[in-house]
Amino acid sequence: MEIGMSGGENKNNLQPSINYANEDGVFDIWENDLSTGRFIHKSNRIFAALGYTPDEIAPDIDSIWDFIHPDDIPNIQRLLNELLSGVTDQYHCEFRLRAKNGDWIWYANHNKVLDRDATQLGSRFVGVTLDIHEKRNRDKEKTVLLRTHKLLNACTNALIEAHTEQELLDSICTLTTTIGGYKMAWVGYAQHDANKSVVIQSHYGIDLEYCQQVQITWSDTPTGQGPIGSAIRTNSTIVYQDYVNNPRVTLWRDWATASGFGSSIGLPLNVNNQVIGAISAYADEDFAFSKPEVELLEELAKILSYGIETLRTRLQNTQAQVALMNENEKNLALLHNASDGIHILDEQGNVIEVSDSFCEMLGYTRAEMIGMNVSHWEGQLSQKELDENLTHQLSQKKRVLFETVHLRKDGTIFNVEVSGFPLQLNGKPVLFSSSRDISARKKIEDNLHKKQRQLIANEKKFRELLSNLNIAIIVHNPDTSITYSNPRASELLGLTPDQLQGRVAFDPAWCFINEQGSVVSIEEYPVNKVLSTMTPLESHVLGVITTNANDIVWLSTNAFPEFDEEGTLRQIIVHFDDITARKQADEQIHHLAFFDDLTGLPNRRLLMDRLNSALATSARNKKYGAVLFIDLDRFKTINDVLGHDFGDLLLKEVAKRIQACVRRVDTVARLGGDEFVVVLLDLDEQTSVATQKTAMIADKIRQSLSSTYKIKGNEQHSSPSIGVSMFYDNQDSAESLLRQADMAMYKAKDSGRNAFRFFNPEMQSAVETRALLEADLRYAIPDNQLCLMYQIQVDNQHNPLGAEVLIRWVHPKRGLVSPMQFIPIAEESSLILDIGGWVIKEACRQLAHWAKFEMTEKLTIAVNVSAQQFRQIDFVDVVLRTLNIYQVKPERLKLELTESVVLNDVNDVVNKMHALKEIGVQLSMDDFGTGYSSLSYLKQLPLDQIKIDQSFVRDITSDPNDAVMVKTIIDLAKNFHLNVIAEGVENEEQLNFLKSHGCEAYQGYLFSRPIYIDQFEELLSAASAPQLFE
Repeated sequence: MEIGMSGGENKNNLQPSINYANEDGVFDIWENDLSTGRFIHKSNRIFAALGYTPDEIAPDIDSIWDFIHPDDIPNIQRLLNELLSGVTDQYHCEFRLRAKNGDWIWYANHNKVLDRDATQLGSRFVGVTLDIHEKRNRDKEKTVLLRTHKLLNACTNALIEAHTEQELLDSICTLTTTIGGYKMAWVGYAQHDANKSVVIQSHYGIDLEYCQQVQITWSDTPTGQGPIGSAIRTNSTIVYQDYVNNPRVTLWRDWATASGFGSSIGLPLNVNNQVIGAISAYADEDFAFSKPEVELLEELAKILSYGIETLRTRLQNTQAQVALMNENEKNLALLHNASDGIHILDEQGNVIEVSDSFCEMLGYTRAEMIGMNVSHWEGQLSQKELDENLTHQLSQKKRVLFETVHLRKDGTIFNVEVSGFPLQLNGKPVLFSSSRDISARKKIEDNLHKKQRQLIANEKKFRELLSNLNIAIIVHNPDTSITYSNPRASELLGLTPDQLQGRVAFDPAWCFINEQGSVVSIEEYPVNKVLSTMTPLESHVLGVITTNANDIVWLSTNAFPEFDEEGTLRQIIVHFDDITARKQADEQIHHLAFFDDLTGLPNRRLLMDRLNSALATSARNKKYGAVLFIDLDRFKTINDVLGHDFGDLLLKEVAKRIQACVRRVDTVARLGGDEFVVVLLDLDEQTSVATQKTAMIADKIRQSLSSTYKIKGNEQHSSPSIGVSMFYDNQDSAESLLRQADMAMYKAKDSGRNAFRFFNPEMQSAVETRALLEADLRYAIPDNQLCLMYQIQVDNQHNPLGAEVLIRWVHPKRGLVSPMQFIPIAEESSLILDIGGWVIKEACRQLAHWAKFEMTEKLTIAVNVSAQQFRQIDFVDVVLRTLNIYQVKPERLKLELTESVVLNDVNDVVNKMHALKEIGVQLSMDDFGTGYSSLSYLKQLPLDQIKIDQSFVRDITSDPNDAVMVKTIIDLAKNFHLNVIAEGVENEEQLNFLKSHGCEAYQGYLFSRPIYIDQFEELLSAASAPQLFE
């Protein structure tokens, strides 16, 4: 084979490499010009085998470096430099080339400079490249298998030499690493705790401290996916050939990378047919474990398992032998030192062994007793009886107990109890006997017999006493059969003493129930509870239903066991009393505390308890629930017009209709008045489905409550406004859910009533804003953030009569906050009291200032008073004190009360209003006509003025109904001799209408918007110019 050589060089120079290549794989011959660095002939066959086309290989030799593994480049460069510098004219090396698919393939190169001689280094560089990848793999596999075989032999020797289990484990881990060539080996034992932990029993190689930062388990969780945990769990060999990139061992990836691990194996250890743990080995290369190597390592695991089982068996045997020796020594010591008279007899009745106590009992020495026949101390049985007794005892397979008399060495006799038990000793039958002196017991028994006769005599008197007790008493045998019952027990159970006699606790003549109304299991019967615990039972409440009566009799039961002198249970005594009346009283108290007296529905207290339970249930089962807040539309009108009795009947009917619309598991409660709440449970896991179910139920309730009511023969109509708040997974508190549902209910009312609305995120945002405003509002007065604006009030000639003060809040960050936002917040908290007091104080201070000037000295200031403020016990005193402080004439101050203030507590309101009138303060009813005031109430109130609400004034020129309402209010005021003022007057048409129908005072944008005090006083100074009010 010629390759372009000169100077007599030929293919023989490369023959070794060519033969090598022919045997093992692809090879190619190439030639390079050292002077130019370019290929004369490229290795196209090699690169074609790697997946490259000739065009992808550059013609110069430097391009080859891009294909060589980085770890192999330094060695090739060293050899090439030696060749180029003349140190050598040829070299051989092995290296890896990157295939087009990314794999690294091993090749061998044999190179030589052909035209080198003494005068020149030469320029023709020729080489043969051949594929040695498979050969290297075979060589490597042979090496690994030889090493593994060597490891198995070493482990077998370690098994033979090991004295303890730990020594064996340590040896195996060490040999697996040192001889097996693995980077680390360790053994883990499975724990049967709650976490299924794995304890590291032994290891060798890389430190496991970093690995142990993550708990290792054999559970089917991320901590149990390592080779050890998986091998234990599956009882099979687990191999991770690419450990670092295996997604199952993510928890240990950093540790494996830092330790240089490429692959790992886990092998279960089976001892006595049970997986006790596993052994694991780690290699530094990926795909290091071939099938033959795995099979050899499985043999290693079997060897280790066998060794553990053998050492454990050996240890158990050793411990058993030691225990047996100790037991024999202990038994001998017990025999000699036993308190009873122990003696071991052979088949003829001769003593083989005897205790010191028996020698002392009979008065003989130990030497005298050994070999002595039983007939020497037996004082009651004849020789024949004694022989028969001995034969009988030896023939039994159980203990024989009898009483007899023993004869002492000194001739005295004493009573004994003898216990004999047959045994085998050294293959021969013997009798293990024990004699106990019972002389003292015999005396006691004689005394007991005497006392027993006395007890029999007293028992008759005792039974007469029990028969007259008002407490029921029953005595049971240990098998629960009744041996005694007094008359009171017969009365409560509905059976005669003869009928009760002999009946057992679970007799069908009666049935017990618990306080929840459920039938009590037989195990829970008082006598059975005492039998199971052998302790007294106290104040156990049960209801009993007998076959002779359907009514439940509630009993407070006590029971206790009675034992004999030896501690054996003799009987169980049960005594009980009738607590039915007390039970009924307790239930009535409970009902009053947790249920609405009118409708029988749960009240707020029970509702909150059930709602909290519903939230916990939702968090547990991950299902939605809902709260429905129901308010009857215009119920107050029905209640006021038709009377409270009629209203109560309507509320009862509403309660029944709501209950008919929901399931038994749901809760329907009444908060008070016409407010009801429904709690729906277990709607669905999906939001859309749960919402749809809630909507269907809400609409069902709406339709039911909107249907005609027939009460006292009359038909009435009402409708509900329903607010809905959904809950899930205990995300909101019970109070929060009720507030949300309440807000949604008002949304339903705002939409026109007879509707239902869901609470939404916008409402939630409003709730949060409301909470922030409330927090900030507490600083409004101390930080002088509140101010008053004045809206002028004029008469028919447009002369100023005074002003209504309207509060404003200038927030330091939010700017001007509308009263519509913060007044409701203040009213729901105690802040309205502070704010209301501040307004009255500021109004009086301004009136005191105006009193100094002729133009303003007769002006009035109207102040709105909230219901909460007016309900204060000292409200009148506060007003009077403020007037006195600022020296203000009382008639200059006008208090405007809404109908809600007046109707809250009529008697208290009337008394306070009279007290204010006596002071001289003016009183005006604000927003008259918007509520449901009764004329009878209006007649009682000492008012000075009625204010027509702006909602009626707004459309008086276009809405006939509003026009009629305004005219009616004006006529009503005249009939009651009251002044009337209209608010919200914005145009001339409205003003002319009001004037034409007798209105006397006005307030509205036609005259002035609410303005600050300095602007208001400028307006007053210009009041002489009529055009300002025209």
